[in-house]
Amino acid sequence: MTGLITDNPHEEPASTGPRPAASGRLPGAAILALLLLILAVAAWFRFDGITWDGGTHLHPDERFLTIVGSKLSVPDNPLDYLRTSRSTLNPYNFGEGFYVYGNFPMTVTRFAAEWSAGLCDAVAARAGQPWCAYAFTGYDGIHLVGRFLSALVDLISIVFTFLIGRRLYGQWAGLIAAALLALAVMPIQQSHFFTMDNWAAAFTTAAIYFAVRAASLGDAEPRWRLHWWALFGLALGLAVSRRGAKNLAEFFVGGRAIPWWLAATSMAATTFNVDTPLYVAGRVAQPQVLVDGRLG
Repeated sequence: MTGLITDNPHEEPASTGPRPAASGRLPGAAILALLLLILAVAAWFRFDGITWDGGTHLHPDERFLTIVGSKLSVPDNPLDYLRTSRSTLNPYNFGEGFYVYGNFPMTVTRFAAEWSAGLCDAVAARAGQPWCAYAFTGYDGIHLVGRFLSALVDLISIVFTFLIGRRLYGQWAGLIAAALLALAVMPIQQSHFFTMDNWAAAFTTAAIYFAVRAASLGDAEPRWRLHWWALFGLALGLAVSRRGAKNLAEFFVGGRAIPWWLAATSMAATTFNVDTPLYVAGRVAQPQVLVDGRLG
């Protein structure tokens, strides 16, 4: 991690991106210490009160994911994972046709749950008495594993936010951005739920950082580096796969089950929502573009 924090003398920011301020620079150890302090504060806010509902499963989306996760299991044969019709990690094989959140976060959660349950059993066998208060693979335990992982991946978002800010605008910008995200209310709230929102945020933030590196922003001179492009593609794929569906028709056109007028209205609303902020931003940034309603 220190290698990501400290400056590389061969990669001083140049004309390929914004220049960090030259004054007020901190040594690498001080930057790392401040980042770790920010992460410690963020972790306290995210992991504290992780059993907030007392096992009552009040969050409806979380309850659905808990039901799905408790039905799955790690395949005995690793090759069965690649056989979607037989995989015990495929929610559709257990009648959960409404699951549209992508398999990767759920797969990681199930692996972590079974590993945690195995660790509890091993310690209990050595101690001669039960050691864990929850059955982490069951309905009343796997949601806690999901919450823990949701908080953990949000800490990863903070790290990548720091790296983006540091590379583009300097170390203080990176630290301030990381601190603001660490104290933001919405990520803290989402970290207490077994949902997939923080996973998507982490993959998206990672994809942005890898895109910055692939574009050589902050490097002394632009150069092609395949590994950054590969990491960008991987992170972007993981981000969008969270909203996967059964097939392409389901993903893009709702399985062709929605009426034409609803599809047309959705397309118009999407275009309006995308174009309006761009138009307003352009008018504010360049008011001379339009003069008396005409192109100037």
